[in-house]
Amino acid sequence: MCPVSGKGLAGAAIFSVTPCRLSESNDYVKRARKPSIALLLVRVVVISVLITLLAFAVSLFFGITGIVLADMIHGGGINLAHAYRNIALPIALVTLLIAFVASLTVEIRQYRRARASVTAESQRAA
Repeated sequence: MCPVSGKGLAGAAIFSVTPCRLSESNDYVKRARKPSIALLLVRVVVISVLITLLAFAVSLFFGITGIVLADMIHGGGINLAHAYRNIALPIALVTLLIAFVASLTVEIRQYRRARASVTAESQRAA
């Protein structure tokens, strides 16, 4: 811990913190944790599902809008089930696949970097 000291005029407390070196303040140095494969998989699944839900919502909105506009132009009955089956669901499934592969790639790279960092830190400490 860095020293804090000082008393001012008439007993008023004036505190001054002296600058610390990193070697003196080990409490503030962030320790690297060993990366976990289980957390990697959880992050990949959560990110993939969130991106898929967002893509489903956006594609459903545009699908419903397109079907309503097409009905206004051409006439006929509105069947909004087509927006779910033929537009939103296929787009969401493709987005799920792309998001899963992309997030898995990013998380594996991050896992390898963190593992190398922990290994290098443990070798430095020894």
